[in-house]
Amino acid sequence: MNRVALVLVCLSACGDSVEMPRDGSIEAGDFICQSEEDVSRFVFATTCATSRCHSAEAARGRLDLETPGITERLMGRTSVHRRCTEEALFVPGDPASSFMMRKVLGTHGSCGDPMPNRGEISPAQRRCIAAWIVNAAQ
Repeated sequence: MNRVALVLVCLSACGDSVEMPRDGSIEAGDFICQSEEDVSRFVFATTCATSRCHSAEAARGRLDLETPGITERLMGRTSVHRRCTEEALFVPGDPASSFMMRKVLGTHGSCGDPMPNRGEISPAQRRCIAAWIVNAAQ
């Protein structure tokens, strides 16, 4: 099974399953995720870019998920975790190869804690992150 299919299978097991339309958008209730702006507003602003985690001022792991330009900043970046420095954080078009997505899904192995480590991330928010990664290749 290819990695993208594996991520989609994992995401569908999260409940509230939604099929991915051909244009790469994913509906999250009444919200459609297609761009960095969408994922920033729907996911990062409410779960990741808090004052204690991945904000501009307190970017744990040198990961700022608050200021614009997130996609470009993540391109070519790898994990800062000692055992996982070869793990690409963000692979455009390939959520399964994106370490960031695996951290959110909890399939990251022994490379640090799952994310977010405080609070919850909904199945719709997971699908939004996957859609953003898929659409980054277009």
